[in-house]
Amino acid sequence: FNFVFQKAKIAYISFPFNKFKQKIKVSDKEIADYYNSHKKDFVEPAKIKIRYILITPDELAKVQNVTTEEMKKYYEEHKDEFKTKPMVKLRYIFIRLTKDMKEKEKQKKEKKLKKILNLLKKGKSFSELAKKFSEAPNSKEGGLLGWVEKDSILPNLKKEIESLKVGQVTKPIRTDNGIYLVKLEGVKDAYIKPFEEVKDKIRETIAKEKAVEELDSSLDKALETIFNTKDRKKALYNAAQAIGIGVYESKFFSLNEGINGIFIKKEDLRSLFDLPKGKILDTPIMLKNGYMIAQKVDEKPKRVKSLNEVRDKIIEILKEKKAEDLAKKEAEKTLKLIKQGQEKKFKNRTRFYSGLRI
Repeated sequence: FNFVFQKAKIAYISFPFNKFKQKIKVSDKEIADYYNSHKKDFVEPAKIKIRYILITPDELAKVQNVTTEEMKKYYEEHKDEFKTKPMVKLRYIFIRLTKDMKEKEKQKKEKKLKKILNLLKKGKSFSELAKKFSEAPNSKEGGLLGWVEKDSILPNLKKEIESLKVGQVTKPIRTDNGIYLVKLEGVKDAYIKPFEEVKDKIRETIAKEKAVEELDSSLDKALETIFNTKDRKKALYNAAQAIGIGVYESKFFSLNEGINGIFIKKEDLRSLFDLPKGKILDTPIMLKNGYMIAQKVDEKPKRVKSLNEVRDKIIEILKEKKAEDLAKKEAEKTLKLIKQGQEKKFKNRTRFYSGLRI
């Protein structure tokens, strides 16, 4: 048990790589040699670019017509959804005081608390006292916690706050971590938000509900339009226009990268890679929340990046390696001198770390 809690004080000298990197120069021959022997590290996989439409509730919701009457009806039928919870605005002062503190430190903390309480009695600003004495991270903001739901507050603290009037401060509240003084700065009772405040959210909800209902019919309409459009370049645009949505175009992506922001199964990605350039995938890709219809518009074969493309990266790799070697040599040289009794020579470079657990 005692062994586990032993601590050590370490003296050390560091040899940071960056110190040596600044002095290193890399020749063109070294860069070329590294490139030629590590070409496998600079292989860029095959990449494609696609054009696509998303038939999802989010996309279709943008073009749904939602009337004011529909929104008001929804509001009346779902008023509980727009009911707020009781809230309180709080500000607090925290003094760290734990059971394992030394007695002298505990007395110092108690004295500090007593001083704060006396200053509060004299009418001093709670906010200013928090800035000066609080040991919480928000002390610079005068201990402001802001508006919080009353139900989210810890039971013992909630009980204390409920007995306060706005502007009053709790008695010291002791916890395992320390002591809190909390000031009640405001109270908001529960209320139902007015229609004007929530109508945009209601419009969005109704629009998505309508969009879900139209998902399959929109897909059928888009596919039918594509089938009836002879010009493949226009087919996807015509389909998007038919159901009132937009057309997107991806950046070049590899099989492992996939399309940024959209999860597509590996087998569906492979189907896109296998497509001839310019062709639309015959089967819609199923997403978590709808469908994608995609067209391959461009492709790049697998290749080894040119030396110019990776030159800076190679220089950085070589500098790192050389810096590591130089740092090691310097460390070994220093260690040899220390072993010979020349430790004083490195006094200015020695650092200490206390409290290291064994």
